[in-house]
Amino acid sequence: MKKIFLIIAILTMPFAASAQGFRGFIDIFGGNQLGGGIDIPVPNYDNVTNIKNDLAFGLNVTGGYQITNFLFAGVGFGGYTTITGATTHDYYTEREREFHSFYFPFFADVRWTLDIERKITPFVDMKIGYQFAFEINEGSLTYYDSYREIYAKGKNGVYFMPSVGVRFGKASGFNLGIAYNSSIGTRFLQNYEVSADNYELREVAKTNKGVFMITFGADF
Repeated sequence: MKKIFLIIAILTMPFAASAQGFRGFIDIFGGNQLGGGIDIPVPNYDNVTNIKNDLAFGLNVTGGYQITNFLFAGVGFGGYTTITGATTHDYYTEREREFHSFYFPFFADVRWTLDIERKITPFVDMKIGYQFAFEINEGSLTYYDSYREIYAKGKNGVYFMPSVGVRFGKASGFNLGIAYNSSIGTRFLQNYEVSADNYELREVAKTNKGVFMITFGADF
């Protein structure tokens, strides 16, 4: 029995020697959707065109364990919102921007750092979990009249946000990186006439395009 304990102790010594204990992260991020958006026809009007996320920004908080000088694993939560832009064509062309949804993700986080003992070192991070979406002002995005309003509805679903960057510091540090939030899904709905004075909302388009973001944070 003593030999078994001795073997286990020898095998776990490298991990125990490099273990760093509890570590927490706070990250803020912001960015925009690259490429073009989607177009939605509006009855008796020109299309609403190039609908996309002009800006998304938020904050994540993570706590966990620095297993080795290289590997961190933990769990966290966050919140972010989007400003969606749409180009409307009526008497004149105009770019309208509105907040339409808040997203609240809960996630597991794994981070690989080249060597946390170095003052400057690169890292790779991956957050994956589930997010909940809540609309602002019922998701109203563009307005023509009471029967031609377009609504943007955020979607619950998988949260996935990988990032790469550089860490500055030793016992505590600052982190600067680039992330891709692939989780922003939006459904677009519009009023349709069913009968006289009777309208219903119908889905006319949806998108799952992600957003590239700059991240800045601190760990302790």
